[in-house]
Amino acid sequence: MYSSTFRTGLMAATVCLASFSAHSSVVLDNGLPDQIWGTNMSEQLVAENFSLSAATNITGIRLWSIQDAAAAYRGSVYWAIYSDLGGIPNAVLSGGSTSIVSEVATGNSTGFGYAEYEINIAASFNLAAGNYWLALHNGVLSDNSSAEMLWSTTGAGSADGRYLDSTFGWVQSGNEQAFQLEGTAVGGVGTVPEPSTLALMSLGLLAATRARQRPN
Repeated sequence: MYSSTFRTGLMAATVCLASFSAHSSVVLDNGLPDQIWGTNMSEQLVAENFSLSAATNITGIRLWSIQDAAAAYRGSVYWAIYSDLGGIPNAVLSGGSTSIVSEVATGNSTGFGYAEYEINIAASFNLAAGNYWLALHNGVLSDNSSAEMLWSTTGAGSADGRYLDSTFGWVQSGNEQAFQLEGTAVGGVGTVPEPSTLALMSLGLLAATRARQRPN
């Protein structure tokens, strides 16, 4: 039989590990918005590439737009994850239109008066390690009417964004788009717990080990 001290220490360590594995955080940061420019995501489907170094469960997509008015947002976002083929979006792996999602004004604006907004989309899909594209469109994909909602650019990256043209296919936009993906690496591997969590986990495991070594 294990001593009560051993069981208590083991329980503390188990709780810490469970909390660690379930924690969702930013797993891909393509850069924050720079309040400089954007690519029109109302008239085109706009895509930006990204890479994952490990298999990952994606639980959320965060994007930023710049708009001439709040009403430019149609209330939902079509999103899709594409596979990559030689630096071009290829096959759709996951995606669809969101239900109504609120946009939140960040208080920032561009030099020409467009206001910045943040939109968070709940998601649930898995991706293996590899290269991908995130594609976004304001409203349903079939609505290409004019509206001044642009997917915000970021100063990070190599300006390899693209938009889908009905004649020429995926055309380079010359922009790098700002977005983040939230989730966890599969099995919790790759997610770093906070120092306080690590300390508590270590104490629990240490107490469990010492209690196990003592004779009952």
